[in-house]
Amino acid sequence: MIKTAIVTADTSRVPPETRVGGVGILSRAILVCRKAEIPNIIVAVNGPVDVVRARASKHWKVAEDESIRWIDWTNAAQRATIDFDPSEPVLLVSPAGVFFPDTITELAAAASDHIVAGIAGTTDKPAHERYTGLAVIPGILPGASSTLGSLHEQMLDALRTETAGVHEVADTTWRPVHGTRKSIRAAKKLLFTRVTKPTSGFVSRRINSLISIPISKILVELPVTPNQVSVSTLVIGFTAAGLLAIDAYWALCLAGLLWQFAAVVDRCDGEIARTKHMETTYGAWIDTMADQTSYFVFYLGVIYGMLVRTGEFAYLYFGLFTLAMTGAAVLLMMRFARKQNIGTLQTYNRDVVGKASANGGLIVRLMSALKFASKRDFFSFMFMWFCVFDFFTALYWGFMIGSLIVAVGVFVMNRRMKRMAPTVEAAS
Repeated sequence: MIKTAIVTADTSRVPPETRVGGVGILSRAILVCRKAEIPNIIVAVNGPVDVVRARASKHWKVAEDESIRWIDWTNAAQRATIDFDPSEPVLLVSPAGVFFPDTITELAAAASDHIVAGIAGTTDKPAHERYTGLAVIPGILPGASSTLGSLHEQMLDALRTETAGVHEVADTTWRPVHGTRKSIRAAKKLLFTRVTKPTSGFVSRRINSLISIPISKILVELPVTPNQVSVSTLVIGFTAAGLLAIDAYWALCLAGLLWQFAAVVDRCDGEIARTKHMETTYGAWIDTMADQTSYFVFYLGVIYGMLVRTGEFAYLYFGLFTLAMTGAAVLLMMRFARKQNIGTLQTYNRDVVGKASANGGLIVRLMSALKFASKRDFFSFMFMWFCVFDFFTALYWGFMIGSLIVAVGVFVMNRRMKRMAPTVEAAS
């Protein structure tokens, strides 16, 4: 395991504040090293630290992380304060490209002899011309270099003389940034190949992403936070629910389109958070609470809309009963998820419902089978088409019966979920 990373802030190559996906390239390199769980991060600067730090530390996670050490590499006294263990490998990072934590993991795994450089690009070029700026080096090497230029030059010399090992870095895990618009666009495009969560449904991955990713590519360059996007999703959902109360085809059609658009925007908060390294547990729960609040308001819109269209209070009473059952089930799920510290309800569905369904009864297995239909992406997409084709009665009954099945399934699993607590903790 690599315990120390040296991130070189050589301003003569690429300015540290060069933004890729809304984050300065130096800050991004630091954040990726932190996400790769490297405990000691040293930012080396050729000159006064405060100037470069002010230019680069605009990301709040970098600015507030007091464990990151900033030193003037040309100052021998400051370099002497770092105690490198010659037997321990050190990650050398020149932030001249975007990369991911798994890029570091693969490079570290290839460094059996404690010196290996990441290379990429066309294979007809020599290794030193394909150097990515990522390398695993022995701890003795940094102490022998008085400037950042000499530190990287030693790596290039090792590649020229073939005394350093090489590891081919895949195009899917690294992209160079030269400061040109073309290279920045290519790097940004690579970042957005990693924004889709593994728990995302089919509609979210194949349809909604075609709209959400272009929107997020614009929003990441603006001072917009993921939580603000979550609130905007809530506003769109409220508007759609309110339109259901109007007994007119145009209102129903617009409600369906808005609810589907809310599902698209619901992807954007996560895409922005992952691209700008702004993920927090608090933010995940803000997103969950916004989703659940939007669902319940929408629920009321469907119930009231059915009453307006039929004048039958039986639909109102049955809808409120179903809403109460669903609300109790959601509270149970959130209580269990918070108690076990397994994150959002999507994590709950993956880690708990999936395991319980293997040994559950008919209701539990049915709930697991219908899990895809309860995901926002699928439900919103189907709701839009029900509205467009004016199938409101079918929508009402499908929504109510499906919600009851899910609620009863949660109640049946409640005791089993408590017994599964150690398993869930291990999975998380």
